[in-house]
Amino acid sequence: MPHVGSGASGRRPVRGFVWGDALTHMRQKRRPKRLAAKLLQIREALGLSQKEMAKRLGKLAGVKLTDRNVSKYERGKSVPPLEVVLAYSNIANVTMNQIVDDKVDLSL
Repeated sequence: MPHVGSGASGRRPVRGFVWGDALTHMRQKRRPKRLAAKLLQIREALGLSQKEMAKRLGKLAGVKLTDRNVSKYERGKSVPPLEVVLAYSNIANVTMNQIVDDKVDLSL
């Protein structure tokens, strides 16, 4: 099972291009403004600790998550991968659109 955040953590130049910088820039530029608050809202509505949420999300997404990952997502310090956002939507029984679209409120 892959660990979130592992793998290409080292910066690999490819023809003068640094992948880590490009991905970080892209994620920051396209990050929904309300994403962190919505992820926190989901966990609190379910009455789960960050550790319990990490376990459920990891199982559904097929990745290893820790409570630190969940904390970073909820504070907007890190953007969850697509598989993790899908797991959030399945756990909360909401659409992914409700989570990532700043114009749409969660219906919990």
